[in-house]
Amino acid sequence: AVATRSGIAIGTDRAKVLAAYGARISSHPGIGGQENLVYTPTDKADLAYELIVVVDRSTKKVVSMRSGFKEFVDLPEGCV
Repeated sequence: AVATRSGIAIGTDRAKVLAAYGARISSHPGIGGQENLVYTPTDKADLAYELIVVVDRSTKKVVSMRSGFKEFVDLPEGCV
C-alpha cells in the first residue's frame, strides 16, 4: 500500500491524519459524505505542491489521497 512519509494511507483514521499534520491541515467539504483534509506544506521549496486526503464522514477513515502541483490537485475532476 502507498503511504505518506507520516504513515497516512487508505484506511487510516481521520484523527491520525490530524495528529500527523496538525495546523497544516484544513478541512473542506467533499462530494457525497466525504471531507477533504488539505495539507499545505510550510517549506518554501514545496509551496507549489499539495496533498488532499479524502475521509469518509461516516467511518472517519481515509478513502483516497491525491498529491502533486496545487493547481492540478485542486481541480474538481482531479489530476488529468
